[in-house]
Amino acid sequence: MFTNIGTRCLQALKKPCKIAPYILFLCACFLNVHLPAVFLPYEIVTVRGYPRVVFGVVTAVYPLTNGICAFFNKEIIDRIRIPYKKAVLVCGIFSFLLSLIFALNISNSLVFVIMLGVTRFILGAVQGVTEPYTIAKVCQLLPESLGMATGLGEMALCFGTGLGPVLGSVLYEWGSLTTPFIASGAAVLACTLLIQ
Repeated sequence: MFTNIGTRCLQALKKPCKIAPYILFLCACFLNVHLPAVFLPYEIVTVRGYPRVVFGVVTAVYPLTNGICAFFNKEIIDRIRIPYKKAVLVCGIFSFLLSLIFALNISNSLVFVIMLGVTRFILGAVQGVTEPYTIAKVCQLLPESLGMATGLGEMALCFGTGLGPVLGSVLYEWGSLTTPFIASGAAVLACTLLIQ
């Protein structure tokens, strides 16, 4: 009797352990994108003197690119023929390398805004491919509970979106402009390595 209970408990624990890296990866991706939400308006408009519309355009680049790439996810994956784990690894490496660009502490305002737009475009494309792929992977691991699988993906989105601005503002105050970018890039890379 106790053996059966122990076996069931172990089986129940196996699935969360398998799913956790995927959920953490999704959470880190959304955190990475929403981290600058609090300090970027201040940095672009107040510190660098650009009109608010520039901030609006830079902000819009990521969700638009992400949405288009997510919609054409299957076509992109079929065309580049990259396995899931390699796609995630590429996403993690890109996220980290792009965050390192801000370690240069770009003083030229025009270069800063252009680089910000370009990095958000690349992140939108790379994460737009890997995020639906990851949610599909979670659904494969929970075929008997697709509602829970998609709910976990939504939970990761909400946690990343909610934690991003809080952590971003703390890291910005505690460190500098470069600190939040490097920390979030490192988080995505670390979660990527959990999946490998």
